[in-house]
This record gives sequence, structure tokens and C-alpha cells, in this order.
Amino acid sequence: MKRKTIGRVTAAVAIGLLSTTALAATQMGNNSNKGSLLIAPRVDVRAGVDTLITLVNDSSTAVNVKCYYRSSSPVTTNFNGVGGSGGGSGGNKYTVDFGFRLTHNQAITWSASGGTVLGTSGAVAGTAIAPPFGTFPQGTATTGEIKCWAVDGSNLPVAHNHLFMDVSIVGAPFGAAGQAWEYMAWAFQAIPSTQSVNGISGRTAAEQVVPPNQNGALFGTVPGEAIAALLLDGRSYDYCPNILLGAFQPTGTTGGTLGTDTTGALYAPAVATPAAIAPAGTGINISLASCMQDLTESPTRFITKYLYTIWNQDEAQRTGWFECADSWYESYLGFSPFTFGNVGTQTGYFRIESVGDVTACGSTARHFGFVGVKSSANAGGTFVRGTNLVGRGTVGANPNDPNDNCGTNLVSAASLTQGGVNASAGYDPTRACAITYNPGPGDSFKK
Repeated sequence: MKRKTIGRVTAAVAIGLLSTTALAATQMGNNSNKGSLLIAPRVDVRAGVDTLITLVNDSSTAVNVKCYYRSSSPVTTNFNGVGGSGGGSGGNKYTVDFGFRLTHNQAITWSASGGTVLGTSGAVAGTAIAPPFGTFPQGTATTGEIKCWAVDGSNLPVAHNHLFMDVSIVGAPFGAAGQAWEYMAWAFQAIPSTQSVNGISGRTAAEQVVPPNQNGALFGTVPGEAIAALLLDGRSYDYCPNILLGAFQPTGTTGGTLGTDTTGALYAPAVATPAAIAPAGTGINISLASCMQDLTESPTRFITKYLYTIWNQDEAQRTGWFECADSWYESYLGFSPFTFGNVGTQTGYFRIESVGDVTACGSTARHFGFVGVKSSANAGGTFVRGTNLVGRGTVGANPNDPNDNCGTNLVSAASLTQGGVNASAGYDPTRACAITYNPGPGDSFKK
């Protein structure tokens, strides 16, 4: 991305919800509504795989859209619990942005691998609307996520709750050709200042500056660069869930019946080994995208511990598995905790929580919200299927824990350690899930 100086603006600029066409906002982002901010947790362009991204503007008015491709390589996890050494280290961030304009009632589909709009009709058909996913200024990454949101002519966020996104992963996502699966992006509605949610009014023009975090500056800054923020705090945008749920059939399942299948061969994911996962493996894939991300040119790292809890169909609980992760995370759940031998039944479900565990994941570990999808396949990479995970809810940030930076933020005013917007009502915006970026015109791949 190019560097672009815009005066001497170093304070973070919160969102200006300028449109008057917003719909009623929901309490928490989900994948069944339209919104102003869309997060698709998995884009895949590995060998033999492509991702088709369809973005729709279901409105009678046109809108500008700002998008980011983002990926993160794995970080280390300290499993022995001694001193926290080694946890949360390593890992690289990969980020590239682009933007374009959607006309009224327009739908466009482009290939993530090439960035070219599909089709032969319309002004944008056949044109490169996005950079090819996989080639980033920081290096190469073939899996990751996409975030898109409505902006004005200055690339600042606006309320335009008429966007939705469909994502199709096609080709050989688990090694076998001719497979595909599809999911809807998570949508977050913007809340205008004229609307009240849970007794808290939407953000006003007087509340444009994001205060520094309790534990120092929350986001990295580049001198002379503006920083815009999308606050997923129930006042600017919907809350982001910080607990996700998913049902699954354990890898290696045998026995049981499902219709005419008496062996589990049609529905049971095959056991995955690390060697089988490169470039594609069988099993269950989990892809998670954080709602706490710094997309600026000098980003702050936000590390978390994803804690898994498993229940089988006899209500027996399995605990103890966790991994540290950066802003984007994927894992193939073919290892021991998710196998039939450990779960013990043909069906189970898991819960994933974000924990700010500084011992396991290093001093920068935080608790934050996130969204995710899952996909799975059988032996040989066939019978591919996938869907969104389910948001269980969001809990309030603990004002006494500097590693708790995401939640409803409706905390006791007496417990706040610093002043904040509407602090008298117990609201602290410095603890919100936030996505920050440089809105400068020089940052976009294409206008």
C-alpha cells in the first residue's frame, strides 16, 4: 500500500454515520441480516482452489465500499504454562486493501485468485476490481479472510445497512476436484446517532475521537496519517460475539447409521494428519476472523487464546485443548481431542472462547470478539460441506483486566479507571472491539 500524508492527524477518528438509510440494528452481528460491515472468515486460493466472492447492494442508492484481504500465519502456544515464554511469538500479518463503487441494486462476483469480475454484461464485467488474493506486500498467504464496509467519498465509514456477501469456495478444498461449499458473510449493522440500543444512543458527531486504551495507545499510528475506526460496541456497529459454537461428526467415526449409511462412510470426516493438510487435507477446518484488528500500515498485534470445550451426544464434556492465534486463524480438527476415540460418540459440538491468557500466549494476549466458519470432508476429500459457526453471545469487558478489550462495554461507571464517552452511564468505548484502518485515498488498490 502507498503511504499518503493527510495533514498532521494522529488521533483515531471514529465512524461518522452519515447516511439516513439505515435499517433497525440487531444486538449482535450474524449471517442472516444485511449490514454496513461484512466479514467473511475464509478465502481460499490454494492450488486447485478458488473463492468466488459475491457482494450485493440491496438498495436504491449507490455506495462506496472499502475492503481488506487479511491473513496471519500461526503463532506459538505455550502449553506447559510456565512463565509464558514462547507464547504468542512468531507469525506474520498479510494485508492489502482495495475499494470500488456499487451502483443501486448491483450484485458483482469476482474471483479471489485473479480479482476479475465474472460475466460479460455491465461496466465492470471482466475487469480487475481487486488485487489477486495471495500476493501481499508482506509476502504470500493462500488462505485468509475479507472484510468490506460502506464508506463515503473520503473512505470514512457510513451507515448503509443494505450490503450482503455470499462466498463460494470451489475446486479441491480438501484435495478432491469438483467440490464446493458456500457460506454467507457475517453482517454488522451500523447504528445512526438518532437510534438508541439498550438505552445507549448511537454515536454523535461530538464523539468522533477514540480515546487511548487504558493500557496505553490501543492502535499503532503513522505520523501524519488519519486513522478511522469501526467500533463494534452496540453504539457504532453491532456487537461482535466472543463465543462461537459448532456441531461436528468426529474424525474417524465408525458405526452408527444415517439413512442408508450403516458404516459412517458417507458422513464421517476422515482423520487428518499434518502431512495431509499441505496443501489440502481431510477432516474439519475451522477458520476464525477477529473483530479486533488493526489494518493500518503500522499495526498493533492482538493475540488471543482460543479455548475449546467439547460435548458429545451423551452430554459428556471434554476440555483442555487451546491454541494461540493472531487476527486470523485456521485449524484442522483432525487431532486427538476431535477424534471418535476421544469424543466417544458419532456427534458432538464444540464451544470456542477467546481468552486473554498472557501465560499461554504472551504479554499481548487479549480477549476479543470473533466470527467463524467450519467445513469438512470425507476420505479422499469428497462430500465437502461447510457452514457458519453460531454466535453464542458477548460478555462485558472486565474494567479491571487490561487484557479484556472487547465486550458490551456496559460496565459500572464506578469501576472505570479513566473517563470515556458517556462514562456516567457506564459506557467505555476504549474497551470495544474495533477495526482500524488508514482511510487515505492513496491506500486503495482501485477506485
